[in-house]
Amino acid sequence: MMKFPRLPTLRHFCLVAVFAMVPLAALAADRCTDQAQAETDRVTRELSARRPAQGDPQAERAWSLELHTALAAISKRADACASAQRSNTPPEAAQKQQACIATVHNRVEALQKKYAGRAMSPQDQATRREEESRLMDERMACTRRQ
Repeated sequence: MMKFPRLPTLRHFCLVAVFAMVPLAALAADRCTDQAQAETDRVTRELSARRPAQGDPQAERAWSLELHTALAAISKRADACASAQRSNTPPEAAQKQQACIATVHNRVEALQKKYAGRAMSPQDQATRREEESRLMDERMACTRRQ
């Protein structure tokens, strides 16, 4: 007979995955990231059109070096742009945000410990889901505050 994972374990994984993706979602909307992605697409498209025929290792190596150099330059510009945007945020605001995130993270860990290793009734499961949802909302509110 095949055993399926316990529901609380699966929920725990989903909760961790959501918390891990929140900063990535914020980063994807960033102007610097969008600009870097557009440049990367342009460079890749241009250099793909000039790709040498297979069989000429020196030409392939030169083409590859040109591609990697261009992509490294784009990455450096994106990092500089992101750094400039971060420096516009006052350090005390960034510190407050990190403290808020740490507080929510500690509360998530406490919630996980509270329900760890025990069978839960449907009412316990509903209560846990509500608490997890509330904590996710609080975590996202921490990242929105400036």
